[in-house]
Amino acid sequence: MKKDLPTLDLHGVAHRDVLNELYEFYFWEGNGDSIIITGKSQKMKDIVIDWLEDNDYVYNIPFNNDGRIMVHERLV
Repeated sequence: MKKDLPTLDLHGVAHRDVLNELYEFYFWEGNGDSIIITGKSQKMKDIVIDWLEDNDYVYNIPFNNDGRIMVHERLV
């Protein structure tokens, strides 16, 4: 049986609030392997990718859905 990954949907979240959402989702809620939905906003994607890289997460963006980021694990 396949388990659904935790998902952080950032639709409707202001750019200034994204970092707080990421900290809460990963550090306070303790999520690891997960999905982040950014939508089409390049600025939103840049904020998320910078945060993931600064915090040593491994991720990829599916070629068929660039509004989604798959987070695989933390390197620490």
